Amino acid sequence: MCDVIVEWLSHLSEGMKGTLQQHLIQCLSEARSDSGMDPLKSPSQILCLADAILFTERCEESIREGRLTNFKKELEAKLESYTNVDLSSDGSRESQVDSHVLELKLKALILDTIHNIDVVTSLIRASTTTLADWEWQKQLRWTVHTISLSLCTSRAIEI
Repeated sequence: MCDVIVEWLSHLSEGMKGTLQQHLIQCLSEARSDSGMDPLKSPSQILCLADAILFTERCEESIREGRLTNFKKELEAKLESYTNVDLSSDGSRESQVDSHVLELKLKALILDTIHNIDVVTSLIRASTTTLADWEWQKQLRWTVHTISLSLCTSRAIEI
């Protein structure tokens, strides 16, 4: 009996990982498109992970191209857009719940964006010009490795 439960839990765990991987792939795809990420479509953890992956990609691109100041302005505009979202509801119970969930997701994204602005500010202050510079190397960076359309892994790069 115990083996059956362990096997069932193992299948459940694998199914959950697969579902989260699919959500991440979809969220990253939407974020890279012109329409951008829709906070209502994905769980908060997926939104924050996708945002961290995109920050790493865009920050590295900005370092290579020497445009960290422009990237900081983009992040500040993103922060302003998050803080200006209208969270009012039509009064129905479902709308109130959706509004509260969106508020929680936005709070997480706002905190991450504030941190990202701080990271870029420190990169600018340190005159970071290459990916090998210490100021960038000491940062926690997230990348995604897509093995196929149905499987991806994400990892934090740290020292």
